Parts: sequence; C-alpha cells; structure tokens
Amino acid sequence: FNLLEMEKLIKEITEFLIDADIPEVDITNDLKLLGDESIVKSRELVEILLIVEDFLDENFDVEFDWSSSNAMSSASSNFRSLGSLFDHVKSLI
Repeated sequence: FNLLEMEKLIKEITEFLIDADIPEVDITNDLKLLGDESIVKSRELVEILLIVEDFLDENFDVEFDWSSSNAMSSASSNFRSLGSLFDHVKSLI
C-alpha cells in the first residue's frame, strides 16, 4: 500500500476529529470509535467512515463495506478504534 496516501487519510480524519472538538491529545490509534468508552459520537463515526469510503473509492477503486451485520459490534468490529480502522484500510489496499 502507499504510505503517502495513507498519511493523507490519517491527516484528513485527524482534522475532522479536531473540528468535531475531540481533544488532539486523544487522537491516537487507541481512540475508541465504538462502545461506552468512545468519545466519538455516532454521527461523527459515520462521517469518518464516509471519509474512508471516499478515500478508498477515489484512490484505489476499492469498495468499502461498513454496513455488515458485525461492522458496528464493539467487540469484533474493524472500527472499534482508530488503529483498528487504519489496519482494516491497509488490508484493503
């Protein structure tokens, strides 16, 4: 995969989270996106997933499915944290 492209995605998501009033100090791979410990609102999560979907479509012609039955399960989802989301994106490209 292309590290430079991935850095662009990380930057775009980071800027979105900062605009959404998520403290910059909390924006790490450990940032929870799902579950009771998440400080990311569900609407913000949808926006993040739309950013990822657009990124994959525009840069890699890869379809990003975030509507599967266990996609939003806090236990098994690829979206449970920022790090797991980025790992999932890397696995797709």
